[in-house]
Amino acid sequence: MKRIFRKVNETELGSVEELLQDVFEPVAPRRGYIKDLNRRLSNYPKPPVLIVSPGLPKVSGRPLTSLIWSAIGVLSGLALLAVGIRVIFILIAGLRAIYQKQI
Repeated sequence: MKRIFRKVNETELGSVEELLQDVFEPVAPRRGYIKDLNRRLSNYPKPPVLIVSPGLPKVSGRPLTSLIWSAIGVLSGLALLAVGIRVIFILIAGLRAIYQKQI
């Protein structure tokens, strides 16, 4: 497959720019176009600025449901903590048993 695009060094790029500069002439934009563009850009509506004040988080749904889910989250965190502590004790006991067999 033939490569369409290739890297161009700066000398080739400079010669292309000179060729284009000789062929094309700069054109000033019409005043009406500039005025119309300026009018459209200055009349563009600005986005509203949201002011966020800190406060208590709003509870979506029913408060009882939120309380139940919070309790479930706390209990599952405690369960994970208990399992982690138990694993550490089992590992220590296993290392102690291995160490005592070597002596």
